[in-house]
Amino acid sequence: LNYIGGKDFEGDTLASDVSGHQVDLTATFQATEALGFGVNATSKTNAVAEGDNTNWFGAALYANYAFSDLFTLGLRGEYIGDPDGEILGIPDGNVLSLTASGNFHVGALTIIPEFRVDMASDEAFPDEDGKLAKTLPVVLVAAVYSF
Repeated sequence: LNYIGGKDFEGDTLASDVSGHQVDLTATFQATEALGFGVNATSKTNAVAEGDNTNWFGAALYANYAFSDLFTLGLRGEYIGDPDGEILGIPDGNVLSLTASGNFHVGALTIIPEFRVDMASDEAFPDEDGKLAKTLPVVLVAAVYSF
């Protein structure tokens, strides 16, 4: 559990009349040797001396299953609620993201193909035609080498 608070930014400037308060929780649970779960939740409030306070919040749930020493499958669901448009720029906006990741372990190298879909409450993501869309599907591959 973490907390951070103090003076906060208004745009690009540190504002003396804005204070931010953020609480963040991260927890994991290893159900079996192969199955693990995780949660991350955070909430931030900006308190303004004159005007309305603003806030946003988010949460993520994780599940990982190791089928073998060579392959682990991870599933993740994330939600960001932004009633004041503080981080998404969309008043009353929210984003739901669903991700599936495969982890192929080859010695010190891990290859991670991933499929992710982000779904916003309003058009927020540029599509291939340059127009804004509510949904953004993404396929990527990462490589991680551990020393």
